[in-house]
Amino acid sequence: MTSRSRAIATNGNRDSVVFSDGNIYLQAVDGVHSLTSDGEKRWYVSMHGGPQNTNQRTAHPVIADGLVYAPTASITEDIERPNAKEGLYAIDDSTEEVAWKYISPVDYHGWTYPPAYVDGVVYLSVMEYGIVALDGKTGDIVWQTELKVDGPPTIADGRVYASTEINDDKAGDIVALDATTGNELWRANGRGTGFTTAKTLEISSP
Repeated sequence: MTSRSRAIATNGNRDSVVFSDGNIYLQAVDGVHSLTSDGEKRWYVSMHGGPQNTNQRTAHPVIADGLVYAPTASITEDIERPNAKEGLYAIDDSTEEVAWKYISPVDYHGWTYPPAYVDGVVYLSVMEYGIVALDGKTGDIVWQTELKVDGPPTIADGRVYASTEINDDKAGDIVALDATTGNELWRANGRGTGFTTAKTLEISSP
C-alpha cells in the first residue's frame, strides 16, 4: 500500500470504496481520492467537505460517462452562498478538473445523499429540501421537487423512488416521482418506532 493510501485511512470520516473501470474512488472529509487497483494515486480533488461527522455514511461518489459525481455536506468557500451546506461536484475523471458544481438552495445544516445516474441525468436527494434532476454533462437543473427526503433516490422503470423523514407521529412516506417531470405519482405511508420496525403501508395518490 502506498503512503498516500495510508494517509487516506487516517483522514477522518470516510465513505464506501467505489470501484469503476479498474480504478478506486473514496470520499473523505477532505475530498475525493482516486487510486489505481494497485493502490497508486491517480488524483485528489479537495471538496472542503464530505461524509458527515456522524455515524451516517452517506457521501460515496457515483461514476458515469467519464465524470465522478460526489455529494458533499460542506460546500467550498468560493461560492455565492457561503452558508450553504449541501451540494454536488462533477469531477472529470481524466483531468481531475471540476466540470460543474450544484449548490442547493438551503442555508441550514444537512447533507446530500449519493446520487443516481440514468440516461445522462443525475438524480440527487437534498435533505430537508427535495429531489433534483440535473443534466449530467452541464449540471443544469432538469426539474426539482420539494420533499423532506431522508435517503438516496432509486431509479427504475421511469420512476424515482425516495423515502421521507418520519414526522412527529412516527410516520414516514415512500414517494414515487415521474423521472421525466418530477411529478408525484403516488406515496405509501405508515408508522414505525425505529429503523428496524416494519411499517404498514397505505398507497395514496395525489
